[in-house]
Amino acid sequence: MFPNVSVYFRGGYQRCKSSAGDAFKMALCAVAACQLAESVLGHANPVFAAIAALLTLQFSGDWRTRRALEVAAGCTLGMAASVLLTSILGNGPAPALFIVFLAILVARFLNKGAVFTSQMAIQAALVAMIPSPPGSSLHTILDASVGVPSLG
Repeated sequence: MFPNVSVYFRGGYQRCKSSAGDAFKMALCAVAACQLAESVLGHANPVFAAIAALLTLQFSGDWRTRRALEVAAGCTLGMAASVLLTSILGNGPAPALFIVFLAILVARFLNKGAVFTSQMAIQAALVAMIPSPPGSSLHTILDASVGVPSLG
């Protein structure tokens, strides 16, 4: 049992060592995107800018430009669809279930990418399940869009 633990910790150490540069870049871009959305766009708590930057730069073998486009398009379409549908259907568990389900199916129809589908579903879920003040959806969409170009 102990040799496996030793191998596990050694592997983890090697991953951390080889990923330190990318980890710093991810952290820097997330904070920079948030600061940009706050200082340039004037948005309070633009957390979606940081989230979009982190999702775009995540550890993966995918081509980053394509992933950036999938994140941006998925965020924008997921939020826009959810804003539209919540204005018609309202908030609550039943509308949220329908909105997220529909977002996943529309994403799968439009693009086979898992990142695109995940983004549409996540953004649709956030908009449908978290009450937000009127007019804040546009800020959220802009914040997410700021996070993607901050790739550094």
